[in-house]
Amino acid sequence: LFRSFMLMFSRQLYKSFRTQIEKKQWERHYIDYPAFELYGKTISLFGMGRIGSRIAKLAKGLDMHVLAM
Repeated sequence: LFRSFMLMFSRQLYKSFRTQIEKKQWERHYIDYPAFELYGKTISLFGMGRIGSRIAKLAKGLDMHVLAM
């Protein structure tokens, strides 16, 4: 689920879907917003318990830098 959200936000799909819903038309390849890479980006995590350590592991799988507090 975390990876899905990260990819959705990096591709800005939520804006694209919202635009299509407002226009009430669905286009399969409608992405009008710029995307950015997750590779090399930094993610900050507060707490490294069970959930934080799992998110850190998933972020490392996307080659992201992890800052844990």
